[in-house]
Amino acid sequence: MAGVRLGVEGREDIGLAIARDESLAEVARRLGRPTSTVAREVARSGGRVVYAGRRAQRGADERARRPKIRKLVADAALAAVWPPGWGRGEAAGEPSRRRGDAGERRDHLLREELPRMPTAPHTNASPALGS
Repeated sequence: MAGVRLGVEGREDIGLAIARDESLAEVARRLGRPTSTVAREVARSGGRVVYAGRRAQRGADERARRPKIRKLVADAALAAVWPPGWGRGEAAGEPSRRRGDAGERRDHLLREELPRMPTAPHTNASPALGS
């Protein structure tokens, strides 16, 4: 089932199983899915108390819609603290519109177009093998 999205039937099965007070692990086994997939689905749709398959499907459909509203357009507080000089186009999640050698559009983000985010220094804290 990997790579196949959960459909309305699967979401309805989850809702019915929750109503029967079955564990998420039981539901996942029956659907042939990892338990974590079912748990995330239930959590994303309000939890065991309010989960409903059809409503969960509508939410999934809404989340899958394209194009999405850009975060800096939708969130004025985020836009206010966005670092100057990072731009608001490609660095903010817009795909590159550069043309390749053959003139084809490239709709992927190029590594050099992404903002440089500060990161914590990497340390190898894992114990030595064989200890």
